[in-house]
Amino acid sequence: MLDSNVISLNERRKLKELKETEKEFKGYLKSLKQDQLQFEANYIIEKINEENLSDEFLLKSALLMDELAMRINVENMANTINKFALNLRSKVRSNQLLN
Repeated sequence: MLDSNVISLNERRKLKELKETEKEFKGYLKSLKQDQLQFEANYIIEKINEENLSDEFLLKSALLMDELAMRINVENMANTINKFALNLRSKVRSNQLLN
């Protein structure tokens, strides 16, 4: 019985630490300008198909995408899509130059 209470306290401590880290990261995200947030989102989109991504990376990525979703309106969404299209075109061009 005593062991389960110790584990429970450790779990609560970890949960508290996780919530503190999440709160700090959300504050950081709110401080970013729109273009900085979109730059970070682009980075996540490029990395998301890689294997062995850490839970921390995945959780922070989800928080970043949540923040981006809260800020986006129709005009911002159009700009974001245009930036993605430009990034895709530049990748095609760089691939063609390499071949």
